[in-house]
Amino acid sequence: GGEGDFVTLHTDEATHAGYHFSCVLYLSTQGEDFEGGNFIFNDPDPNYKKKSSSIDDEDEEDYDEPDTYLSLEEAIRREGRKFIPFQPTRGAAVIFSSGWENMHEVERITEGTRYCVPAFFTTSPVPEQ
Repeated sequence: GGEGDFVTLHTDEATHAGYHFSCVLYLSTQGEDFEGGNFIFNDPDPNYKKKSSSIDDEDEEDYDEPDTYLSLEEAIRREGRKFIPFQPTRGAAVIFSSGWENMHEVERITEGTRYCVPAFFTTSPVPEQ
């Protein structure tokens, strides 16, 4: 992908039911060939505790500085999630099961070109012809 490209949060198996395992082989290195473009696993945060939203909490002064507010969309996306980035390097590969247990996305590429080869594997038998 080139500058400005990104991949939104998804699972490969949800896109194609026959995808059971996924792999991305990197042909370029972040910081040398391109900037941005982290591969991000988006997992449930095991330490997450939902904040109370009762009226009684209005007295608490637990606000961030105004310039640190996230957009509502970004706040919802991050709620209860843990982001695990993988910084691509030439020759590295990410291999993982393709289901909901491995939701992932790619951050926007801010400079250069990120070359990679995606591959998908199935455990389904080949249909007889």
